[in-house]
Amino acid sequence: MTMTETTVRQQPAAALAADASRLSSWTVPNRALLAALRQHADGAVAQRVQTALDELSGLLATAETRVAFGGHFSCGKSSVINTLTGRQLLPSSRFPETGVPCLLRTGPADQVVVVPADPGQSARRVPFTTEAIAEEVKLIGRDGARRASVLDIKRLDITLRSAPILDGTAWIDSPGSNDSGAMNERAAAAAAGADVLVWVVNSRQPVAEVEQDLLAAHIAAHGPASVVFVINAFLSEDSAAGWDEFLQEDLPNITARIADFVDTGAVAKTVAVMSARAAAQSPAQYGGPQVRALMASLSGGIGEGWRAPASRRFRAVTRLGELDAWLAGLITAERDRLTNARADRDAVVTRTARFTAAAEQRVRQVLARQRASGSEAVGAAARAVRSGDANPAAGLEAALQLVWDRIAAEVASAIAEEAGRHRQHAPGAAALAASIKAAVTGGELQLAGAGSADDKRVGGTLAGAGIGLVAGSVVPLIGHVIGAGVGAVVGYAKAKKTHKERQDAIAAAIQRAGDAAVDALTGQDAVQVITAVVTEACADAAPPQPGDEKLTALRSARAALAAHADELRSARP
Repeated sequence: MTMTETTVRQQPAAALAADASRLSSWTVPNRALLAALRQHADGAVAQRVQTALDELSGLLATAETRVAFGGHFSCGKSSVINTLTGRQLLPSSRFPETGVPCLLRTGPADQVVVVPADPGQSARRVPFTTEAIAEEVKLIGRDGARRASVLDIKRLDITLRSAPILDGTAWIDSPGSNDSGAMNERAAAAAAGADVLVWVVNSRQPVAEVEQDLLAAHIAAHGPASVVFVINAFLSEDSAAGWDEFLQEDLPNITARIADFVDTGAVAKTVAVMSARAAAQSPAQYGGPQVRALMASLSGGIGEGWRAPASRRFRAVTRLGELDAWLAGLITAERDRLTNARADRDAVVTRTARFTAAAEQRVRQVLARQRASGSEAVGAAARAVRSGDANPAAGLEAALQLVWDRIAAEVASAIAEEAGRHRQHAPGAAALAASIKAAVTGGELQLAGAGSADDKRVGGTLAGAGIGLVAGSVVPLIGHVIGAGVGAVVGYAKAKKTHKERQDAIAAAIQRAGDAAVDALTGQDAVQVITAVVTEACADAAPPQPGDEKLTALRSARAALAAHADELRSARP
């Protein structure tokens, strides 16, 4: 190979290496998208994307170009390869011969290595002879029966010391199609692992329907650039006249069938023709030079050398398309999940808001009803002072405690009702009443404390009055009002006012303090505090707002893979 040919051959390899580098999971952008998937999607998603990227990077970076020979059984694949290599090495006949894929490469010495299908068995060498190879690969035994033993062999690795196979290239002689299920699978696997499929067309039965189906499936998976055609001409006689007769009379019909029945889209079909049998005797004639040139160009980076990179890129784009469809499904599912989660959260928030509003209304109603009872108790305590009751505060404390007990019980009953109506998780009414009293006053309403020595029973008791609401909004109010009132009473006592004046002053102080206590128990602050307590006890907490980090990570990964696919599509042949 000349220096110019070597340089040309290196160009597609360098381009593929650049493509492979961009797809590697170790690039900074790809590492970032995988990290985002691991963090916000899940490890399985990230692993699947990483595996695909590494597989595709490996596919594009593979140094060896693989060219598979395929075709209908007994179309002459082995004969074509023998003629091209100048070695009558592979067994061939008009019956199906090849049951094991044979991988041919150029190397330092002739050798044949049998690779077993069982990975637990070791490879073994056999003599470099047609007979030895036939013993391993022939489908039909000497007794005319099919040999099941061929299925025990994965492939034959054949190294040729001198051959027209370029370094870095392997030719694959595959079993013929339309023979048996097992052979069809082996033929398809050989073609699937190749960069270019050389479809050998039997001139006696060109492009049968089964071939059309196989080629359509292969082109769909590997792209329209992945197939070239070699017509193996069976001549009426192996002579120049027989060759000319074939070219003039038979070839146009065969090429027309290839054109009509094999769809490669906008990619022009490459069709070469040779008579393997005649060219074996006269290598410089019967199409031999043309087919050898085609084979050299497929891996040489010149002529048809663009096909192998195009095929690899097509396969990579196809795989990326499968990933895209998979990610699109995940994105749709995640978008639906977010929509449902947000709808569920909104429903909880709406339900809770309606419950809270209804709970506040019921609390207001209960407190409004109990306000009159509390005011009556305060008035009775003030009247008792004027009538000479020595300890009116004790009666007021008991009366307000009763009011508070009724408030807790009625609120609990009303809230349990509303919770059931609004689908909240309320405990039973008795338990809820206990929760309200425990949360608001520590369980009991206490009016106790210390006062002056002269007014210990009245002033001292009132001075320490407090309801103890946990929110802190009611206690300061009661303490402030009652404390101020009692302070006035104590002042009167020290001024040694008349008994009547002193009683009136105490009654007025009790009235003011009691009214303040009733306001604290039933006013707006109490509404807000009690509503907060029962809402906390009963209302469903809204779930956290679902984040869209997973959706963003999936969309970013899909966009990145789509960009890789676009780059591969736009790569020059």
